[in-house]
This record gives sequence, C-alpha cells and structure tokens, in this order.
Amino acid sequence: MRFPPAPSEGLSGLFVAMTVTRIEKSIKHQSLLSHCLFVLFGARLRNEKSGIANFVTNELNFLVAIARAELRNLGLRRSIVRNEKQKMSIEEQERRDEENMPEKKPDVIAASILSANLLSIGQEVEQVLAAGADWIHFDVMDNHYVPNLSFGPSLCQALREAGIKAYIDVHLMIKPVDNLISSFAKAGASNISFHVEASEHVDRTLQLIRDEGCQAGLVFNPATPLSALPYIMDKLDLILLMSVNPGFSGQHFIPSVLPKLREVRTLIDTLNPAIRLEVDGGVKLDNIAAIKESGADTFVMGSAIFGTKDYTATLQDFRVQLKNAIPFS
Repeated sequence: MRFPPAPSEGLSGLFVAMTVTRIEKSIKHQSLLSHCLFVLFGARLRNEKSGIANFVTNELNFLVAIARAELRNLGLRRSIVRNEKQKMSIEEQERRDEENMPEKKPDVIAASILSANLLSIGQEVEQVLAAGADWIHFDVMDNHYVPNLSFGPSLCQALREAGIKAYIDVHLMIKPVDNLISSFAKAGASNISFHVEASEHVDRTLQLIRDEGCQAGLVFNPATPLSALPYIMDKLDLILLMSVNPGFSGQHFIPSVLPKLREVRTLIDTLNPAIRLEVDGGVKLDNIAAIKESGADTFVMGSAIFGTKDYTATLQDFRVQLKNAIPFS
C-alpha cells in the first residue's frame, strides 16, 4: 500500500497535536478504529531522519490499540445491555402471562340435600349452611332417566320462601328436561344442570336455561364421552362430572373419573376459564384432595356431611384437605 506524501517538517508538530486531539475526541464513537487507521496512513512521514515519523507512527499505533480495546468494551457493554433487555423482556412476558392467567376460583362445597333428614329439610338446610356449606345441591329424579324419585320445583320454592338465600344448584336427572326448566327457574334455582343424553338439542336447552335467567350446566356420567363440550363452552357456567352412576346417594367414587377431570380442566382453562368444574358422587375426606388436584373446584357431598353428627367439624376437615391439596396445573 502506498501512503500519502508526508506533510512538511514544520507542520509536523501541529499535525501531531491535531491528530491526537481528533482521536481523543473520537475515542467514544464507533467509527474510532477506522478513523485512527485513516490518520495513521495519512500521517506517516516518509522522512525517517527527522524522527517525527516514528513518533507519530508509535503514538497512533498506541491509540489504535486503545481504540480497539474501547470497541471491545463497547461491544461487551452492548452485549450486556442486550442480554439485560432480553431478560427484562422475558420477565415482562412472564408478568403479563401471570396477569392474564384465569383468576383462581375459591373451592365450593355443595351440600346435597338428597341425604338430609327429609322430615326437617328446612332446618337441615339452615344448619348445613351455618356450618360452612357454600351451595345447596338439589337432586331432581324422575324414575325414568334414573331409577329413583325425588324433589320437584315446589320444594325449591319452599326453601326460598323460608328465607334461604344461598346458591341453589339444581341437578336435573330427568328426561325430557325442557318442560321443567321454566318451573325451576321461577321456583328460585340459581343454576340448572342437565345430562347431555337427556336433551335432543343440547345447545337449545342451554339457551333456554339462560333465557330464564339462570346459569347453565351440563352433566356427564362416568362413561359418557366429552365430545359435545368444545362446541358449547361459550354457553356453559358449570360442567358436572358424575363420579358415580346417577340415582342413589352413598355410592363409591369411580377412580377413572380423575383423568376425565384433568381433560375437562384443560379444556376449561383453554376455552372458558370462568366455567366451574363440579364433581358429584362418592366424595369423601380421603379422596377430596386428589379430586381437587385433578382439576375440580366444586364438590358435591351428601352422606359425607349429613351422615355425620357435627356438620361444622366435618366441613372444617374437608376445608383442611382442600387447602393442603396441590392445585391442578
């Protein structure tokens, strides 16, 4: 490479001073290295006898080394800043994801009055609510869809007229269902659930319940597939999974419902986190934690409560199990 002609000797001192000043001013800029090299080539004197050439060359080489070090530091600082920004971005995204997670709903215990003392049903309802039950679960059977006969709308209305203000969770185990929906809504039902097999038009029945001013639920027996769910998630407030075959209280819990619960919980969290997931049948002190850990947040209990002498102590024991359970994730 041919270097440009050197300036005259009389200008050398001034040139060197100007060069050092320019480089010092450039030390903080990204273009420093290329600038130093340019100055080095332009300032290299051809008259080596004067000694200026060696001085300028050595000084500029020293400054170029400093510039390279500065650029390396600059690159390192930028890398750190970039990593910090990425870290902040990840943390911000995690924070936003946490904010957008569905709100954790409190556990609900629904006391099924099918197991209560029917001779003093009003008093039983008052006592179980005072003991800590959240809802009253109202099982309706027609001896047609299930082999048993139970309550009708008149009992629901009587409870309301007696001053019961708690949430009444009506579970229709009847077929057909549409004719009684309006009657239970007028009697004071808060939620009305029906079995998917009991309606010829599930979507229409759900809409009918909502039109009557009640929340709507759909019930699945242990062996009933969940294939209808993805198409009606926007119309549901509650999904009830039976963990016994419907019709009688006091039956044993069917363990194969647990993976089914997990499947429904995943669907709820994905499509409509506001839906409650209820379990009915054989819920006891020794399995309620596993049921919650599989995704349930609402627990129907009949004989497990009404079959004990102290409703308050029984419900407290259930609450302890629920509190210690590991939430589904």
